[in-house]
Amino acid sequence: MKKLAILMIMMLVFSMVCFAQGAQEAAKADPNAPKKLTMMFSSGGAGKALTAAAEKFGKERGVEMEVLTFPVGEVYEKQILALSSKQGTPDVISVDDTWMPVLHPFLEPMKNVDPTVAAELVPAYKEAFALKGNQYALPVRLGGQAIFYRKDILEKAGIDPSTLTTWEAILDAVRKVNDPANKVYGWVGGYSEDSYFNTNWLTILSGYGLDIMNEDMTKFNFLDPKAIKATEMFVELTKCASPSILSYGYNEQIAAFQDGSAVMGIVWTPRFQAINKAGLPHSGQFDVLPFNPIGEGTDPAKAATRVNGWGLGVNKYTPNKALAEEFINYVASFDTQLYLAIENSNSPVVSKIFENADFLKTVPVAEKMNTAIAKGITRPMHVRWAEMESIIKTNLQRVLIGEVSVEDGLKACQTGCEKLLKD
Repeated sequence: MKKLAILMIMMLVFSMVCFAQGAQEAAKADPNAPKKLTMMFSSGGAGKALTAAAEKFGKERGVEMEVLTFPVGEVYEKQILALSSKQGTPDVISVDDTWMPVLHPFLEPMKNVDPTVAAELVPAYKEAFALKGNQYALPVRLGGQAIFYRKDILEKAGIDPSTLTTWEAILDAVRKVNDPANKVYGWVGGYSEDSYFNTNWLTILSGYGLDIMNEDMTKFNFLDPKAIKATEMFVELTKCASPSILSYGYNEQIAAFQDGSAVMGIVWTPRFQAINKAGLPHSGQFDVLPFNPIGEGTDPAKAATRVNGWGLGVNKYTPNKALAEEFINYVASFDTQLYLAIENSNSPVVSKIFENADFLKTVPVAEKMNTAIAKGITRPMHVRWAEMESIIKTNLQRVLIGEVSVEDGLKACQTGCEKLLKD
């Protein structure tokens, strides 16, 4: 089955290449041929929003837009196959922030970024797609990790949200509202996928002022006392979650808030609209902490939260570089980002949108979310980060279910990830 899947992917890429080459030859023969851009987006919320942007651009600029959507893993595989074969399509490349180390050699550095667009982008989002002094992509759909909570439950428990500035205070509050006998749990997260699981853990880790790798990505910090302390906090919070928490993805996390079985948790900011959807029993009772909790004794200047999401870059081999870059500037612009945020629930990448009156009608906590993630940092930009995530999740899951201690779980993470570096 695996060989068949690979063969099908190769056939699809080959057919795309042949089609693109035919279209390029036709364009050379007929200078009046219509302009065209091809791109691949992740299916789901990202694909819906970015497809809407492509359709809008096509109508306004008279450009034929071919948009293909696939599950996120397939987008990565198909793009890598095309780019490593030096093919000119897709013209526009979708870039998850963790793909940057692998994709950037195949991307054309963006030399004509609209100065207005560049000035208005959230700095942390823009930096997520910059490497070695070059801007290889522009952010178009990003968010950060923030603490969501039920206002009514915290109020009833006598908890002032403004006092929850440390992870220790968060844990005390979570324990206070935890009521498993009535199937109400103080904590919830997305734990099923490697990236979901690790983002929860990394968010707490960076709240203690520590990143998992050093700056030149040659060493790990798993055995640092701060890593041990942060992981202990992760374990204690998870004890106040549903017994099924390890199977929870983002959909289950959203549903837990909606049905009243979750009180507080680390959530990717774009999920607020889904959680607070009108007409549901607890709609209007959700809020966001306007700050990133830190570990007790941590220098606030060294603490951070995590940001992640999508950018768009230009295929190094496309003959349509100028048009592709024009489209990317268009998607990242204030007007398009505001349209996508209001009409397509996109997570905006422009700072001013979080203060926009129309957007605030849709997401009333937008300003709080923007403040909470203002100091966000990306996940490690290492070519083998996906494999490292698998190692971390496997070993920390064993910690969560009590098979091994925190220290032993982190030692196993250190050993496994160091082996990847040596390989």
